Amino acid sequence: MNGQRLAILAAVTAILAGGAFLATRVRERAGAPAASPLGGAYLLDAARGRVADIARVEVRSGDRATTLTGSGDVWSIGEMGGYPARAERVRALLTDLLGARVLEEKTSRPDLYSRLGVEDPAPGAASRLVTLKDASGGTIASVIIGQSRPGATGGERATRYVRRAGEPAALLVSGGLDADADPIGWTDRKVLEIPADRFVGASVTNAAGERIEVAKSPDETGADDDAFALTTLPEGRAVADAGAPARLAAGASMVTFEDARPAAEIAFDDPTLVTTVYRTGDGLAITARSVERDAKVWTAWSAAYEEPAPAVPHTPEAPAAVVTPPPPPPAPVLPEANATGDITEPEPAAPAPAAAPEPAATPPPRDPVAAEALRAEAAALNARLAPWAYAIPSYKTPTLRPTLESLLAPLPTPSAAGPTAPE
Repeated sequence: MNGQRLAILAAVTAILAGGAFLATRVRERAGAPAASPLGGAYLLDAARGRVADIARVEVRSGDRATTLTGSGDVWSIGEMGGYPARAERVRALLTDLLGARVLEEKTSRPDLYSRLGVEDPAPGAASRLVTLKDASGGTIASVIIGQSRPGATGGERATRYVRRAGEPAALLVSGGLDADADPIGWTDRKVLEIPADRFVGASVTNAAGERIEVAKSPDETGADDDAFALTTLPEGRAVADAGAPARLAAGASMVTFEDARPAAEIAFDDPTLVTTVYRTGDGLAITARSVERDAKVWTAWSAAYEEPAPAVPHTPEAPAAVVTPPPPPPAPVLPEANATGDITEPEPAAPAPAAAPEPAATPPPRDPVAAEALRAEAAALNARLAPWAYAIPSYKTPTLRPTLESLLAPLPTPSAAGPTAPE
């Protein structure tokens, strides 16, 4: 090889080396990790060929665990008795796991695992163990997910520390890998979401027979606090909070849950039973039955369409009797003689016709199309809610299980010293 060719080769090598260095610097400044020393291999390469076999996803962290079973768009949560999981979140986790690429090997020293969050899962540990299994329970892949490491510029390209279960090497991989060990994190936590201004009243009945009713004044069109009143207000008492009747009436407008179980697992024939019915102005009635169990308030929900009440004929009340002296007796009517001299009796006066009762105020008939839409709305709610019992957050108790006394201002306390004598 002559000197000229050696010079050319040296120049090309220098250019390539400089280009590689420049590309690395550009990637680092853009927040992307430097080129992987391990060649960017897939984290779970063998599992990628068995995507169709994945039928179970287990997530464990400390004393928490979630078991997801299913496929495609239908997944359920074992710890909640088969309650539906958000399929899009399950798909996102599987996509991240099977698409994650190894960017860098970090450490194989067990004493450093906790710094990256990849220690073996145990009580108090922050790591999460995710295991993919097939329908027969065979393990397809298992990985310990640790802390995330955002991009150098704080951008969206997050990376995460992981360790394949049973292997010593902690790795930095691409992807978010968001795996929640709490079952509630895999659910859509909404039980109900209905605009508050649809509601016009509510009634509450407890096991002791106490009844509470709140209603919106027919003359009110808004949803302001002063539009609602406690219609079962005892005489001589006042409402403690003017806004409480309005909040009670709209108690079913936004309901979330903290736990769920099949409805058959919760006994609602219980001394703590409270039945609350929320009514909308267009005829939808939402009923919540609630009981206290294991320091939680469990609820069962149902919906129905209520037809307008039939008209009841209105009979005017008789005016109050006025005591007056009796009138003098009428003069007797004497028989009259006709032309032939026969005596004829006078014909009795015809009775006055009875007054027809006044018709009752009839509510305007509902549009049949609107009524059918309300029936469909109730049927859809029942199909979704009827199979389940929901544990409701404690902050919903005032609008779900109030007592009459809890809505009333306290009675004035008489002075212990008694009345003050006049000076």
